[in-house]
Amino acid sequence: IDLTRLVDEPDRPRWQRQVFLLENGTPFPATELAMRTTKKHHTVILDSNVTLLEENDGRHTLWGIFRDITARRQAEARLDQLANYDQLTGLAHRSSFMERAEQVTLMAKRERKNTAFLIINIDRFKLINDALGSATGDAVLKAVSQRLRDQVREVDVVGRLNGDEFVIMLVNVESAEVVHGLAIKITQALTPMIAVNGHELFLTTSTGIALYPQDGDTPEELLKKAETAVLSVKSTGRNGIQFFTDQIDLRHDNRLKLLNGLHLALQQQQFVLHYQPKVNIHTGQITSVEALIRWNHPEMGWIMPTDFIPLAEESGLIGVIGRWVLEESCRQCLRWQQQGLAPIRMAVNFSGHQLQQESLLKSITDVLRKTGLAAQWLEVEITETVIMQNPEATINILQAIQKLGVHVAIDDFGTGYSSLAYLKRFPVNTLKIDRAFVRDIEQSDTDAAIVGAILEMGATLKLNIVAEGVETHGQRKFLERHNCHEIQGFLYSPAVPPERIIELVRQSENGEG
Repeated sequence: IDLTRLVDEPDRPRWQRQVFLLENGTPFPATELAMRTTKKHHTVILDSNVTLLEENDGRHTLWGIFRDITARRQAEARLDQLANYDQLTGLAHRSSFMERAEQVTLMAKRERKNTAFLIINIDRFKLINDALGSATGDAVLKAVSQRLRDQVREVDVVGRLNGDEFVIMLVNVESAEVVHGLAIKITQALTPMIAVNGHELFLTTSTGIALYPQDGDTPEELLKKAETAVLSVKSTGRNGIQFFTDQIDLRHDNRLKLLNGLHLALQQQQFVLHYQPKVNIHTGQITSVEALIRWNHPEMGWIMPTDFIPLAEESGLIGVIGRWVLEESCRQCLRWQQQGLAPIRMAVNFSGHQLQQESLLKSITDVLRKTGLAAQWLEVEITETVIMQNPEATINILQAIQKLGVHVAIDDFGTGYSSLAYLKRFPVNTLKIDRAFVRDIEQSDTDAAIVGAILEMGATLKLNIVAEGVETHGQRKFLERHNCHEIQGFLYSPAVPPERIIELVRQSENGEG
């Protein structure tokens, strides 16, 4: 048998070199070779030990012992995979990533190069796991892992720290501006729809960045600061990119203080509700109000919901706080009716966490029964971004809410990724145009065109349209010309205590608004 022809092509030069040396007096050391068998496309790894026999006629004969160690090498490769890589995604796990990061950081220190650590969290990933099951959640993590791999260079390192938290180490980057551009490219690659297990999902991510050497000398320190930057993104609404700064560190300390205080806030009755009217743009009469929670902290004073609602979601307290808001607002709505006001609808914001709770429908039903408020006077507001994270599942939930007789509104409309095909299927009564578009409709042709298109689409779908953030008469006139139904904003009133609503409703009924 011509052994040379059996040796796998990549190993053939090494085999030929060793044979040549053997024939010239150099021993053939124990060598691992990949050798093809008689089976097509099948190779085995052999531990080869070859000697040279010289026959009487002067010819040389190769004589060797070959042991098949394929199974052993496969087992070793498997052990290496288990020891160094995340088994779900195939990315480096935390300890393996940190080992590589130590090496890269030392090299960067020697060569005076810059390195960036990016921590990427999938926003509201727990909702996907809770609503669709861990199998779908795992499929999403695999898809995200592959997209991250596709966006980095071979020298960069991608890892999975835990759960839905990924980390990328960008090696030899020129500047913070370059890192920011790369971070945008990476996060944008995660936004296209992911189709898994019959579901169409749209993801957003929160990304925190720490830079070597300015933010720290060690991977541990850099990861900690990137984590702090991620928390900053989450506390300001998610779906963003944030570099670490000293100011963020201070905010992080305040954040911990708020988190500790949240546990006492309900118990000590530190939460209050204010209500912002929605006004019929043609008659000036109040048609409904939106309940907005405020926190009167004993040391820090009034705290706005944008500062503590993300913390409540992360800490698992959002369910308890949300139930309190729902019950208190329904009770207040009925109280106004008992005080002689004509019925107005009460709008309550529901977070993504609340929307995915199995007990949501029971909670709404229980509160309506407990407070005595008729279902037609309650409206549930859910942001477009939350709805579009899992539109198919959301449709079923919203249908069930509507069957109770409760109205449904899509809040912050225009900021998400709704397609007309989905919008036609969503069982909603109202669209609320996001204030970001309303703010510049007098100066921006683009924003004016977007708002006009939303109003036209709403009319086609026979939906009630509310414009948020109306602050000027020019904005109101534009909206009125384009047949907007209701407005909400400082032009009419900010959020006010419940007793002030009584005065505003009576003024609007008397034409004084």
